[in-house]
Amino acid sequence: MIQETVATGYKRYTAAENKKIDTSFHSQIDNSRTVSMDTTVIIESGLAVTHTDQDGHKYINQYMLLDKLGRGNYAVVKLCFDTRLYKKVAMKIMNKARLKKLCLGKDKTAYKLVENEVAIMKKVCHPNIVQLYEIIDDPKSNKLYLVMQYIGGGTLLQRIKQGGKLSADKCWNHFRELVAGLDYCHNVAGIVHRDIKPENLLLDENDMLYISDFGISFMIENGSDESRATLGSAYFMAPEICKCANYKGRQTDIWASGVTLYYMAMGKLPFEATSQSKLAHAIINDPYFCSRLTNDVGSHFHRMPTPR
Repeated sequence: MIQETVATGYKRYTAAENKKIDTSFHSQIDNSRTVSMDTTVIIESGLAVTHTDQDGHKYINQYMLLDKLGRGNYAVVKLCFDTRLYKKVAMKIMNKARLKKLCLGKDKTAYKLVENEVAIMKKVCHPNIVQLYEIIDDPKSNKLYLVMQYIGGGTLLQRIKQGGKLSADKCWNHFRELVAGLDYCHNVAGIVHRDIKPENLLLDENDMLYISDFGISFMIENGSDESRATLGSAYFMAPEICKCANYKGRQTDIWASGVTLYYMAMGKLPFEATSQSKLAHAIINDPYFCSRLTNDVGSHFHRMPTPR
């Protein structure tokens, strides 16, 4: 069974173009499931066919598995080639039984976390956010596959570790792209990311930045983005999270963006500590760390109002 979900918010096409795309989609959606991956249509497939060709290449449906891109706590991410659309994609492969057994807290499993991530990725469509293309969830298979946009330039973290701090212009360009994606999440899609950091920001071959990994994100309900959960990466946590107090999710995303800007500009994190408690103390007692940015970077932001 195949279903379609249309991401709301940012529109890449005119109404006439969207109608043409939609007509094309329905005319092609048979066993081949062909659809343009430049649209906002997300396919949900209930059939996963695995096979190996005569040259030893492994496939999941029409996707030829290539190199391993990475491994997380719950998934392996592989580079794939879509043999129907002749383009590279990224495929996140997860074991459903393992996800359901992995307890992350009271009444919460890793599977619930993945379900939340999928629900959020269905809602987003923006040029600075990694796009979800297809969900393959075969009830007869123990694997869950998420097919996503492939961003081939690595992470912002890798870029800085390899090449050092970025120029003022690069910092400004990437920060604008990050803020554009976050503004869309916060004010259009109604989502708080909760884990903004260089490791979750991808760069393409044109050096354009994309927000990825919505694993611990949450949806804003009834206009409220308040939370008390201590989630995210320690060095990017806002002071109010370190105080174990209630916090506004959108504001903590902005704080993490500021820490990311500092890392881009300085090539190092603004806070250093030998323990979790000392790190929290440093963050709580240095809320104006961005004032330490070098003059050439700081000059780009001198007219900006207080961000939080």
